[in-house]
Amino acid sequence: ERWAGLWDFPRFEVEAEGPLFAAEEIVNKLRLQTGINCDLGSIWKTEKHVVTRYRITLDCYQASYVTGRLRTSRIPTIRWIAAAELSSLPLSTTGRRIARFIDAVWALESSEPPRIGVRSPRRPSKGRG
Repeated sequence: ERWAGLWDFPRFEVEAEGPLFAAEEIVNKLRLQTGINCDLGSIWKTEKHVVTRYRITLDCYQASYVTGRLRTSRIPTIRWIAAAELSSLPLSTTGRRIARFIDAVWALESSEPPRIGVRSPRRPSKGRG
């Protein structure tokens, strides 16, 4: 698998049309994937890239924790890390761009840097042989 061994941010496809329906879907999918309920903020950053023949748009939202506990029994697991730790993790190209953006935003803020939810690396699939 292309992204085996890399950390990532929680991500999923959004199928809803329109911002109101999309916000509800994002909150629900994040809760299902992580166990966390959040208040969804605005789009922080949009990343566009191409993987083989697919054009992909990633919308990165700011969100605030409301309730819930991270689901650590799922594979890949999710954990909270300090924003400063992002630069030490092996991330995909888009993950590194998002991590640099988070670093830049919080360098301008006078508040305490946030804790970020990240997914552990996927394990490489074993080939047949």
